[in-house]
Amino acid sequence: MNFMKYFMSGVAFFLLFISVATSQTLQDGQKKIEMRQYESAKRTFKAILQKDDKDIDALFYLGKTYWIQQKNDSASMLFQKISTINPESPLGYVGEGYIFVVNKDDKNAQLVFKKALSKTKSKDPTTYMNIAEGYIYGSVPNLDKALENLNAAKEISKDN
Repeated sequence: MNFMKYFMSGVAFFLLFISVATSQTLQDGQKKIEMRQYESAKRTFKAILQKDDKDIDALFYLGKTYWIQQKNDSASMLFQKISTINPESPLGYVGEGYIFVVNKDDKNAQLVFKKALSKTKSKDPTTYMNIAEGYIYGSVPNLDKALENLNAAKEISKDN
């Protein structure tokens, strides 16, 4: 009887642990990036990807986290995976632009950022904001381009 009680308690604890571990969201990971808790952010995005390895947003934000940490090979691999899964996703192009920005290839960065915006039909403020971050956190920050994209995001969504 005691064994069954301990066994059921163990099962309940395990199920509780699983539900907490899988309840992580993109927003949790994004907050962790903002708070510069990069390892924790990566764990969050990886947990999401364990449930759905084709989650474009989780792939992008995991790649972005690697990119911020200057682990550009890992970031690039994830951004390319996005393009393979969904060539119409603007996030793959934004990620590709991040890599161009880091490599100081402003011309190609602008081309792929423009392509990302064409995929959203310029209606997604998040794409503009991610592009702005590319310009801010690049190896040579371009604050004019960042501000241009942030203003475009603000025009689309005043609440952003």
